[in-house]
Amino acid sequence: MPGAALAAELGVPESTVRRRLRRLTGAGLLRTHVGVDPRLLGMAVDANLWLEVPSARLAEAGRVLAAHPRVHGVLATSGPSNLLVALFCEDLGGLYRFTTDVLAPLGIARAETTVVGRAVKRAGVRL
Repeated sequence: MPGAALAAELGVPESTVRRRLRRLTGAGLLRTHVGVDPRLLGMAVDANLWLEVPSARLAEAGRVLAAHPRVHGVLATSGPSNLLVALFCEDLGGLYRFTTDVLAPLGIARAETTVVGRAVKRAGVRL
């Protein structure tokens, strides 16, 4: 929401809104999040990879995967899979290359892939 609209909604001057937003942002209490439909960026495949990673390599694999530009989520889990990776790829060939080029060197014992047909909520935002 633009500052002027927020000021009107709150019934305060726009300068007050700007000052308060700067203070909140500076204190780390306010962060912005931009949601972009990945298809607009050429990423047509949304996939979740349920990975079985040897315990001794779990932290390293999590760090490496979290730093990858295609990955939008990494979570440690329990059960048969101990790491969940959510990623966007341009196509199924890109998903295959991610599996062979990125996962294989990490010593992943097993990977199960779920292709997401339609997401209805992501990062706290309804789609």
